[in-house]
Parts: sequence; structure tokens; C-alpha cells
Amino acid sequence: MKIGMMSAWNQTSGVSTHAELVGREWVKAGHKLKVFSFREDDFHGYSLIGHDERWITRCFGTPQMTNYLNPIPFLKEDYDFFVV
Repeated sequence: MKIGMMSAWNQTSGVSTHAELVGREWVKAGHKLKVFSFREDDFHGYSLIGHDERWITRCFGTPQMTNYLNPIPFLKEDYDFFVV
């Protein structure tokens, strides 16, 4: 199954922790996951932690800083489920 997820990832926030636990279990179960997350220069939380897996795309920012959104990565593929 192809799953898209828009969430914080590898960041110091509860949302990131929850998304990583769920997302990594989907990958272990054999699903194809693509995560769309905050840009490295504009993210929610205090810091980025760890290294991004190959299936992470950083393509949006926060309203408080850049208010940036690149919609192209979201539209390039077809997903069975998209989780926000």
C-alpha cells in the first residue's frame, strides 16, 4: 500500500514522535511511505534530530516564519491513503 503522510518528522515535538512511531511501523509492515515535512530552516519544535530517511521530503514551512508551501511533491504520486 502507498501511504503519504504530512507531519513533523525528526523533530523535538510530540507530533513528530507520534508520526515516526506510526510511520516506521508501516514501513516495517511493507508499506511504501512518503513523508512530507517542515523545511530544515523553518520547522515546528526546538530542533531537528537524526537524519532523514530517503522517503522524507521537506517541502513546507510554518506560518510564523516563511509560510512556504511547495505543492508539487504532494501531487507527483498517487497514494492509497494520505494522512495529515
